[in-house]
Amino acid sequence: MRRRQENIMPTTILHIALIIFLILMATVFLAPIPEEIEDYKMHEKSNYVLEDATIVFYKEFVQYKTVYYNTYYEFVDTDGYKYNGLWQTRIKTMEEAEKMIGQKVPIYVDHELKTHRKNLENRSLSSIYIVGIIGGFCILFLIATLISFILRLIMWRKEKSNQEECC
Repeated sequence: MRRRQENIMPTTILHIALIIFLILMATVFLAPIPEEIEDYKMHEKSNYVLEDATIVFYKEFVQYKTVYYNTYYEFVDTDGYKYNGLWQTRIKTMEEAEKMIGQKVPIYVDHELKTHRKNLENRSLSSIYIVGIIGGFCILFLIATLISFILRLIMWRKEKSNQEECC
């Protein structure tokens, strides 16, 4: 009997670690789904028009002691609303980034919804479903682990009370 009682501690630690891990994984997979669905819906109902934005500036950034440059675009519609964003990343030389200033680049703008994109590709719903299914499995494993943990604790308490009655 004592041997079973001593074995409960490693499994308890394992259950707690697994529960924490599964909560984190479920959160990682399920948290972005509402935003992805909203983005998908907005893309589906948008009426995008091809517009020419202009690359207006670049910024230097350092990654692992290597210097890169990012270029940024801007487009102002007839109402004066500004659309801007990152155009290209990881340009290797400043001269190359400077050459891009003033270039016209294509963006897609929905003037009614005041939204824009660099391309018309949309994430398919199947990728959202896959992430949701993985998150769902994490939830199922979490529930199974919690049930197993609770049952082990009940068995341990029962054995402990039986030992106290016996001796």
